[in-house]
Order: sequence, then structure tokens, then C-alpha cells
Amino acid sequence: MIARTRLLTTVVTAVVIFGVSAERLVAAALRPSRALEYSDLIEIADLETGSADEGDFEGVAVSPDGKWVAVEIRRASISHGKIESRWKVISLHDSTVIDVGEGGEPIPYFSAAGMMNGNALSQLPRWSRDSRWIYYRATKDGNTQLWRSRRDGQRQEQVTSHASDVLALVWNHDRSKLIYSLGLNHDDVEAKLDDEGNRGFLYDQRFYPAQALTPIFDVSSSGLIPETSNVWIYDVERAISRPANEQEIAIYKEELDRSLMYPTIHDVDPVIQIKGRPYARWARRASNSNLTVWLDDVRRHPGRGIMPPLSVVASRTGSGEDAVTCLAAECTGYFKGLWPIDDGRTVLFLRWADVRDYGSLALFRWTVGSNEVREVMKTDDLIETCTPVSRQLVCSHETATRPKELVVLDTDTGTMSTLYDPNPNFAAINLGEVKAVRWTDRDGVPGFGHLVLPTGYAPGRRYPLIVVQYRSRGFLRGGTGDEYPIHMFATKGFAVLSFHRPDDWNLLQNAESYDEVVQEEWAGMRDRKRVLSVLLAGLDMLEKQGIVDPGRIGITGLSDGANTVAFALVHAPTRFKAAVASNIAFEPIFYHVGGPMVQPELRKYGLPYPESPQGVMAWKSISVALNAESVRTPLLLQVADTELMPTTQAFTALREFGRPVEMYVFPNEHHIKASPLHRLNAYRRGVQWLGFWLCGSEDEDPVDLAQYQRWRALRDQASADSIRSAVEPTGY
Repeated sequence: MIARTRLLTTVVTAVVIFGVSAERLVAAALRPSRALEYSDLIEIADLETGSADEGDFEGVAVSPDGKWVAVEIRRASISHGKIESRWKVISLHDSTVIDVGEGGEPIPYFSAAGMMNGNALSQLPRWSRDSRWIYYRATKDGNTQLWRSRRDGQRQEQVTSHASDVLALVWNHDRSKLIYSLGLNHDDVEAKLDDEGNRGFLYDQRFYPAQALTPIFDVSSSGLIPETSNVWIYDVERAISRPANEQEIAIYKEELDRSLMYPTIHDVDPVIQIKGRPYARWARRASNSNLTVWLDDVRRHPGRGIMPPLSVVASRTGSGEDAVTCLAAECTGYFKGLWPIDDGRTVLFLRWADVRDYGSLALFRWTVGSNEVREVMKTDDLIETCTPVSRQLVCSHETATRPKELVVLDTDTGTMSTLYDPNPNFAAINLGEVKAVRWTDRDGVPGFGHLVLPTGYAPGRRYPLIVVQYRSRGFLRGGTGDEYPIHMFATKGFAVLSFHRPDDWNLLQNAESYDEVVQEEWAGMRDRKRVLSVLLAGLDMLEKQGIVDPGRIGITGLSDGANTVAFALVHAPTRFKAAVASNIAFEPIFYHVGGPMVQPELRKYGLPYPESPQGVMAWKSISVALNAESVRTPLLLQVADTELMPTTQAFTALREFGRPVEMYVFPNEHHIKASPLHRLNAYRRGVQWLGFWLCGSEDEDPVDLAQYQRWRALRDQASADSIRSAVEPTGY
């Protein structure tokens, strides 16, 4: 690593000048020197290269001349109470980092139904053909326009000034013009709402009362996603904008479809479609030859299965007619990247070593026309969003204990060097040891996760354990949604199981539609039972190893993780001694406040109108409220205001039955909390709640000065309550 090399150079200099023991200095220089603080996690500089979790092989923005990389860096500021963004350009020659301007306000992510979820969009900038400028979208004062920054950091400027938001941008074929689309005019949207509101809104599928009391427009009609009805051209040389003509709109649509399906910088890594191969995925052609590679399902009927294991296929002519399939076992599975090499006969691919998408990653080299496959490197780290440059890959890289950085990976030797680490001081923080753990439940369903040992761990001693969910990859920050600080729990003396949700791979490989997956998973709560069974089997394993105190286990979760928390409270009521959840969604009230937008989905889940005979039984199998009398786990709820209404039923029922429960509501938040102060206090209160109930500890700096007085009263009430009437878990 470049940063570490510089550090050791400094150490050697000290040895020469002062005669200090080299071994002692090196050990001291590389040894973590301080304890983790909450601000270390909240204020991590996030390298916005996107993610390839959904199978899209995103890349990083490498300049056309192959000399520079442009990335967006976002950092939450506790003191400023907001997310701050900067654009950086890094030299591939000497790792020089140039700040080229502010990134603007976070651009919100909208779901297909037009709802914000709290996340901000990552974006890859577009390099000019002379490699001197990057173009990107930036939001200032709520308006999103096209901006550009010069590579040397000497100039940043706004390019367009429309009354509507710029939604997406692509280059034309010679990169002399940017083609972009606009959303609806903000004033027109408001006028449309006012006009209909004056006549009264029809209560139809646009309504989701739990989130808003006015219609939520479908994204296709609200101007929230790219479309082709309002396409413009920005002429780079003339510095003017004009409406696009029909030919330019066709180019835009072609390039946009390609970039949405394959969000890679295809200036460097071109993406194409393969004639006669309708199910080919992630096809790419080498820049200096016709060698073309893609992934295909060659084992069974093409196109069947939502997520079948795919195989590497190549063509030297660029067509499907001379396609050659790699028959080596290493060439079939689940992938993180696929690239043709310019020698016209070599293919690189990065895939999960396991048949599922967790565990180790391996980079392989395949010679087309043979079954010769060589493993270039294998790692437990997370490597993704790679872009090829010559015989190297520029990728994002993170470990369980280090946030994301940019690296250069040599595809001949497998060696990796740091190009840009936006968090160089993180190496000084003392974190607990992390171990990948695997197990199976009683039905043979595999489980996977990471065990994080407490800092200062002593073998032979049993520790309280916290479960954090529901994906366990890369840097272990705060679980999905980043509300449960894994390494802070370890700093406070807890062991942590970062639990990776076990997807039903047999179902995903064979189901013909997502509707089929949903129906199969929800039939008889099959998926919820399977996830809980695997989780409990993992806890049993850790208990047998003598690591975990079985009487002091807590569970946390957001989104699907919160669903697992709720299901565990109902079906394993004595297993967890404390819980923290970000909401409790699946309650009968959700059917009503979800409104016409949500009700059809709930019926697909097998959760019909709750007051019907079928509905009573169906909701009873998952609802915390309908099972509140048997719940014994103290529960803390930290809820976004937009998710409050469904959660009120579980909270009210638990309180009416005298169960220890407390709920906090964060204003102006969505599914993922965005405010740095909200995330900080959600972190702190969750740690303090679990410390109180599992260890009897009280923090010297409580989030709320009166919280321990209330919590002690809840504990006294729970102790006096009829604990002996608790229902034992059934079937687990």
C-alpha cells in the first residue's frame, strides 16, 4: 500500500538519524493507537463508486487518456448537520489528488413508486474527450443542473440553467455533445397538484397515507426518472444548449438504456448487445480487438430463473456465431466483474468463490478456446466497481475494518496497491478482531456472517452478543441502513454477529418472476422462518464455542432486518434479552395506512384485509401487536417520521400489556436516516439501550438525561410482571 510504504520510509529515516530499533519503531507505527469514537464512523469520507450488489458491474470514471480517475467524496459533518460532497481527480501515475470542486446537495434516490428512501444517488462523472473536464449533475438550492470541473481544479461552473431538473446525461458518439433529459417543470408540478387538490384528490393507487396525505406520483409521470420526452443537447465547443433532434433522441435512448442496464464508464469499457443471444448479460468488447465476452445461462433453458448461476462466454469476432463457452468449473457462478483483454484471447473475471454472493472473491484469467483458467488472486476483502486500464484494474476496495479506498490491481500478479485512501487516519483506531463464520441450520440451510470480537478479547470468557443485520460485506459499519455501529459495540465490550441474510438460492435460480419469488417466500411465512432458523443456529454455534453468554444476546435491525427482529419477538420470545429496531412494519394497521398503493402488494404476501377471517390468521403469524402478551424482549424503536404510523400499533400493544418498550421519532427522515445528528444519536441510544438491558450498565453521557430513570422503571415493571407466563418458542 502506498500510504504504508510512506510510513515505513519515515520509520527508516528515524532509525538512521536516531539509532532507534527498527523492529520497535515499525511495530509502534503500524499498531492502532486509540479507541474508536462515534464521530469516526459518522464522519467517514465515503468514496462514491456505487455498488455491484445487484449484479451491475459499475466502474470508476477513468479519463479517456487513461491517466486520471474522478470520484465523488461525501462526508457527513456532525458540526454542520449535513452531508458535504467534493469532487476529486487522482493521477494514476503518482497518486496526486486534486480537489476540483463542491458536489452540491445530495441528489435523492426515489423508488419506482416515486417515494424517497433517504439514500442519495451516486453518480459517475463524464470525462470530456480531451480528458480536461468532468461533467456531472449537481443540486444547488434544490435545483439539479449540469455542471463541470476542470481537471486541474482551477475552474468549476454551472453549464445549464433550466427550470426543470437534469435527470441523466450521456455523450454522443464522438463526445462533442452531451445529451441530457429534463424532468417536469417544478412550477408545473405544483400547479398540477394545486389544480387537482382544489377539486379534491381521488383516493386511488397514488395514495400511501403512511408517508403522505397527498398523492405520490408515479415516477414515469413525475419527472423523477430519465425519459425521452424532453431531451436537450449541450454543445461543448459552442457552450450552448438546444432541444435535441430525432436522431439525437435516438442516440440518447440507446445510450441511456445501456447505461442504466450496465452503469459502467463505457468510454473505457464498452458495452454491447450480442446478436442471437437475447439472454446475454454484461457483454463487453475489447477496445483494440473484436474479442467480446458476456455471461449466459448455458446450463438450462436460457432466460429461466431470476438469478441463475451464469457462465463466461466469448467470441473472437464479436458475434454470437463463433461463441465459445468456458467449461471450467471456475467459469460458472456469481460475478463481480468481467473484462476482455486487448491481446484478443484473454478474459478476466471476478466472481464469488462460493456459489452464493458472500465470502471470498477470486480473480481469474481465461484463455479463450481452452479450459485453461488461472486464479490470479483470492481475497476475503470486498473488491468491486472495477474499470480496466491497460493490464490493470482500478477498483474500490474495503475490508471488515477499513472503509472503501481506490486501488490498482495488477492482473498479471494479483498484487494490489492503494491509489487513494480518503480515510488514512482510520488505521490508527483500535478495532476488534473480525472472523468470517459459516454454519448450517437443522435443515442444512447455510449461514454466513462475521464475528467481531470485543477489543481486548480474552479467550475462554463469555461475552454479551449483539446481532446486526442483514448484509455482511466489506467494511462493517452499521449494518444495512447504518444505524447499529458494529465496531462501537465491540469497543464497548460486546461480541457482534454481523449476520448475512440467507437468500433462497434454489428459488432464485428457478423462479420465472419476482412475483413467483414473493409468493413462494411468503407462503406460510416460509422465508421468515428460514431466516430465523439460520440465525438461531448461528447463535447456537457461537454458544457451543464458548464465546457468547446465552443469557445476554441482543438483536437489531432495519428494513428486512427489522422484520427479522419482529418475527423473532413473536416466534422466539425468550431468545433475545433486548432488541432495537428502526420500525415495525407488518401490522394490521399497515394494510389501512399503506393505502391503495401498498394493499395489492400485501395481498401478494398473503396478508389480506386484516378484519377478514383469512386476514386474522395470516396477520397473527407475523404481527407483534397481535402477539404482544407473549413478547418478553425489551424493545427500543427509533423510527423515521414517515414510518411512524404502522409502528404505532406494535408500540401501543406492547405498552398496554406492560412490556418494556420505548419509541423515538426522528423528523424529516425516510427509510434510511440521512441527518448526521440523527444517525449519531440513533447509534448512541442503541448502544446505551443494549448495554442497560444486557449488562446493567448506564453510560455517563446519556442521549437523554432522563432515559435511565424511565428504563429502570421499565425494568422494575418487567421484573414484577408475570414472566412465568411467557410462551416458549415453538419449532425453533
